[in-house]
Amino acid sequence: MKVVSKKANIETVNLSVYALYSNLLITKQSLAINPIIGLGLGSYELTYRKNIDKLTSRWETPDKSINMYDANSLLFRLLSETGLLGLALFLIFIFKYNIFKKGVDIDGLWVINNSILAFFIIRLIRVGHYFTDGFFLFFWIYYFVKIESEKGTAK
Repeated sequence: MKVVSKKANIETVNLSVYALYSNLLITKQSLAINPIIGLGLGSYELTYRKNIDKLTSRWETPDKSINMYDANSLLFRLLSETGLLGLALFLIFIFKYNIFKKGVDIDGLWVINNSILAFFIIRLIRVGHYFTDGFFLFFWIYYFVKIESEKGTAK
């Protein structure tokens, strides 16, 4: 937070903080260009290469290309590539297919669903790649667990 509020020098922080902050700057740049629908899937690396030098020109850092392929955060990558619309669709999916504890007869489905929800939140914060760790498999499981829980409560 000190880096974002300009209370800390970016050159003194570790690479993890630098990666997160530099990718935040790239995402802000992308949103300034096209905030509604983003710049398109797969455009993050191109945007990074085009803008990183001018956004970080005053910093001495060991590696300016750290996490340029996945934005270091799914939130940043979604905002950059799909804009506010893509992020909104992702969040709608998350909320629509979430299972709330009070309406479920089958506790195991609630545990599976909310474990995957935690996985999604962690990815939004830290992992920006779409295809690693079985990400789309977890989308399907999340969806089908909700469908099964509705069958179980509709007896």
